Amino acid sequence: MSQIILSKEFEEIVRRQDEGGRFPDAQGVVEAALRLLEDDQHAFDSWADEILPARHVELVADPDLGVNVEDVRARIRGKAQAAFSKAR
Repeated sequence: MSQIILSKEFEEIVRRQDEGGRFPDAQGVVEAALRLLEDDQHAFDSWADEILPARHVELVADPDLGVNVEDVRARIRGKAQAAFSKAR
């Protein structure tokens, strides 16, 4: 079995998860994390290889389907400001 060196931050995460009883041991914690990483990579690959190209074809065919970047930025700023105000 390979040994790895984790930063103190990650050691603490593994320790908390292990002690929480959800996993049988530290190896179980790491294996679960790696499975999540694989799932995330698969989802990204699917988006990049299938969904994104299909949306690009749709946008080229009908540019009105697109969203203006300034509108997106304004919406994000508005949501961030609202969340910040609410947190105060």
